Amino acid sequence: MTESLRRRLQQALLYGVYQRRAVATLCLLAFRSDVPARSGPSFGMLFARLLILGILSESFSFTIPVAER
Repeated sequence: MTESLRRRLQQALLYGVYQRRAVATLCLLAFRSDVPARSGPSFGMLFARLLILGILSESFSFTIPVAER
């Protein structure tokens, strides 16, 4: 296995881990039963801010170089 293929596989694995974590967090936020006034403006604004933050963080992402052995 070449080094570039190994690096791409590691990046794909990390991307999958972060995507699953984000989906789990959104599900926990959306399906919690103790959230007061789900349809109220406070929950909607919180969800909109979280969505905008996710889009911005995904669009401004960068790679961190890993030390070579």
